[in-house]
Amino acid sequence: MEEAHVNDFVEQARPAVLLALNEDIGSGDVTTLATIPAETQAGGQFLAKSSGIIAGLEVITLTYGLLAEGHLSVVMAGPPWANGEDKNRSTASKEGACQAVQYCPFVKDGARVEAGTVIASASGPAQVLLTAERVALNFVQRMSGIATLTRSYVEAARGTNAVILDTRKTVPGLRLFDKRAVTLGGGM
Repeated sequence: MEEAHVNDFVEQARPAVLLALNEDIGSGDVTTLATIPAETQAGGQFLAKSSGIIAGLEVITLTYGLLAEGHLSVVMAGPPWANGEDKNRSTASKEGACQAVQYCPFVKDGARVEAGTVIASASGPAQVLLTAERVALNFVQRMSGIATLTRSYVEAARGTNAVILDTRKTVPGLRLFDKRAVTLGGGM
């Protein structure tokens, strides 16, 4: 997908990801805030649990970016800001706002991976990493599952005149993500 289309997807996904973050953490990630000092830095890896097609990596960037930029009603115990320009800044960043999380994908959306493949890494303030982790994973798992199933249909239809298309019959609020996943899986 062209960069312009990815940027359009990210901007359109922004309200849904923000809603998911607010829904997930409500008034705050009490456990993380109570047990992890604000100044603690951490790092981690995103591993593929099974073989399949990866989809939704830009949602990870968006999720961490929204939380790190303070777009939520949640107040973090410490300042999750980096100073200056950051080449890894989320496409969701406001002008001059830098992402606190350093995120590095090792595969591209639409790539086939085997179980155990490291698909990305993230490092930065532990509170930000842990607070946004579940929302980011939920989107990536759902989208990767759809992309993987779509790819199996595309491969099964190869050599025929059949074309695998997405549908409007999706879960409310998730249509954008589901349709993107179908495209990454090779459907239309």
